[in-house]
Amino acid sequence: MQLYQAGWVFNDLREAMADRVFEKIYGTKELHCSKDGFTLQRPTERELGQSPNDHYDQGFSSRGLQCIQGSVALTDQEHDDGCFLCWPGSHRLHDEIMDWRGPKRGREDFVIIDDREREWLQSQGYEPKRVPVNRGDVILWRSDLVHKGAPPIGIRDNFRAVVYICMLPAALTPENVYEEKRLSYEQLQTGSHWPNREEWFPSKHQMVGVRPYFKKPPHLSLRQQQLYGLVRYTRPSKEGTLTSFLHREKTQADGITSKMEVEESDHAKLPANRRRRWARNNGSEGATAAQGEADSAAAESAPQAISISSSNVDTTPSVDNDGQPAGEARRLRKALREIESLETKQKGGEKLRRNQIEKINKKEQYLHKLLCLAPTLGA
Repeated sequence: MQLYQAGWVFNDLREAMADRVFEKIYGTKELHCSKDGFTLQRPTERELGQSPNDHYDQGFSSRGLQCIQGSVALTDQEHDDGCFLCWPGSHRLHDEIMDWRGPKRGREDFVIIDDREREWLQSQGYEPKRVPVNRGDVILWRSDLVHKGAPPIGIRDNFRAVVYICMLPAALTPENVYEEKRLSYEQLQTGSHWPNREEWFPSKHQMVGVRPYFKKPPHLSLRQQQLYGLVRYTRPSKEGTLTSFLHREKTQADGITSKMEVEESDHAKLPANRRRRWARNNGSEGATAAQGEADSAAAESAPQAISISSSNVDTTPSVDNDGQPAGEARRLRKALREIESLETKQKGGEKLRRNQIEKINKKEQYLHKLLCLAPTLGA
């Protein structure tokens, strides 16, 4: 499924994949994520007889390892079910096959190998392998490896459901792509697996009368906005200053962590020509970029920092009544101590209420406010 806004359905799963998988692969939190679609293979009553589409996701001009692609299984998939298939080791012959094809037949980054090329791979000792998985399993593969989604063999009762997720360091995203990333969110475009490009699947093939999944752009957490390139990451040059400040605050407040990464508001901006308000809206849940003309006009003069989440029971510290920074700092430190207590309960397996979870999500926001107050407090 690459149409009908499919690339925006599994945002929470992509955020989890960044934390559990891709940050460990690349050694950085500053990642950009793809917005690809997903697969839902239905049970079969007969052999489907589909033409083979074993393929490389790198063409003639892309040599060597370019990215790591991934899929997350939403269902158990046995050997004869629809499942992932690859040719282990075939990345070693990518360049030879591309040279054989030449730039014209291998110009796209999606190259289906033909019968002759499959026979040649086998003559070199490489064989296709189906990969059964359990629900929750993650498969990772090189972009220069021959692979495909293999169809079921014969009559099968199981569904195959997988979500495709690819990530690359944000440093590999060209500057001009950020504007396209913003447009892809506003238009809810489903893209290819490349996080550092914006290649959208055309909507002209969509069926007449099929309703879109979203009526407006979806609510995104701050982390999801960063992964989709809607919010810039903190400049590395500021990292030492932030760490030092947070260490001092931990000593003063006896409870504030010294290792939290803090996002700076001057880098949490959408392009100036198409700004949107991402702040609270009458206590509604989350934050959204589709706020209407009135909100857009207000955003031109409002600070552009991104709100993480909000609630009608929100206890966000506000500016002290007498406008004193010291009073505001006390409120923030108290809130951060409460958040630390909630995090301890959460790690211990205690189920938190919705407003408590939302308060935890504001931790970075509070730390940033405390950082902004530092000059006035003599910190």
